[in-house]
Amino acid sequence: MPAGSWFIRATCYDKLGQVVPALDAYKKFLELNTDQNNDMYFEASARVRVLSRETKKR
Repeated sequence: MPAGSWFIRATCYDKLGQVVPALDAYKKFLELNTDQNNDMYFEASARVRVLSRETKKR
């Protein structure tokens, strides 16, 4: 599956409030993404940090 598909999947899980699947999908996107200068990379990186903190609070 292309990296962009993982980003879309992650944002959908994120909007549905499904933290763990969203976090996993964002991490998979970051693994597959080769362009670290695009907006999706920065958004995914930020969401991984936020969602990681949320899962630690639970």
